[in-house]
Amino acid sequence: MKRIYLILLLMSALTTVCSGRPLPASREEAERIIEENSADPAEGIWRDPASETLFYIAADPLKQGHYTVSVLETYDCRLMPGTQVGLLTPTADNRKFRLSLCSKIRKGMPGDPRDCAATLNTEADVLLIDAPTLKLAVSPSVILPRLWNTLRVPLRLRVDNPADNLPAGWVKVFPSYDGNGSRRAFPRVL
Repeated sequence: MKRIYLILLLMSALTTVCSGRPLPASREEAERIIEENSADPAEGIWRDPASETLFYIAADPLKQGHYTVSVLETYDCRLMPGTQVGLLTPTADNRKFRLSLCSKIRKGMPGDPRDCAATLNTEADVLLIDAPTLKLAVSPSVILPRLWNTLRVPLRLRVDNPADNLPAGWVKVFPSYDGNGSRRAFPRVL
C-alpha cells in the first residue's frame, strides 16, 4: 500500500509539472494559477485552523475529479512549500471525498498515508474532515466470566468532553465567494 502510494505520489507530481500546472511554492503563485484556470469547488487555498497550515488543492489534469494536496505555508520546518502531502479522490457523492494525507515525515519525504473522509459544505468554503479513530470494546463475559460475575461494581465513570465532538476541517481562503478574501461565516465590517 505504501509503495503504491509513493509511486502514485511521484507520478502525480511529475504529471502535474509536465501538464503545465506546476505545484506552487508560494501563496501568490497559487492564487495566480487559480485565477488563470477555472477552479472546481474543491480547488483553492485551504487553511487548517488546528495547525495554521495553508494547503493548495488542485485538480489532477489527467484524472477527472481527482485532486492533489500540497503545502503552501506551515510552521513545520520539516515541510517545504510545494511539497505534495495528499490526494483527494472522488466518491459517488460529489460533495464527499476520500482524503489520503501523509501522517509522517521520513528523511524529508512525507509518507505513511492515512485515509480520511472529507465533506465539502454547501457553500464550498469548509472541508470537514473525519479522521479514523481507534475504539476498543471488551466484553467482560468473554474474559474470565466467573471472575466478572462475582466482582460486579455498580458504579461506572464516563467523561464526555464537548471539545471531542467539534468538527475538524479546513477553511477555504482563496478563492472566496465574493472574490476579495472574505468568508460567509464572518461578516466584514466596513
